Amino acid sequence: MGVRRGEGMAIGDKCVTGIKELDIQMDGGIPVGSTVLIVGSSGSGKTTLCMQFLVNGAKRGEKGVFFTITEPLFKLMSNLEKFEFFDKSLVDNGTITII
Repeated sequence: MGVRRGEGMAIGDKCVTGIKELDIQMDGGIPVGSTVLIVGSSGSGKTTLCMQFLVNGAKRGEKGVFFTITEPLFKLMSNLEKFEFFDKSLVDNGTITII
């Protein structure tokens, strides 16, 4: 049978980003079931924000996928490894998948 999307979630449930300041500004996180589009100019932090969200989820046992069509994997990984929050083992063990 499987679990249906949203099953067992109350209206108003939030998906925390794990980024304290952002969660405060968003009244506890992203509303569960919503779609979020992250836009900005080059270098504005879109990739960093999204990867922080995935890493924080992975640390809570959630799997995540990062999809990019503009940046080669080696360059992405090189840039991410400069950040203290990034844990390469989460990519190596398949908790976070980069496509």
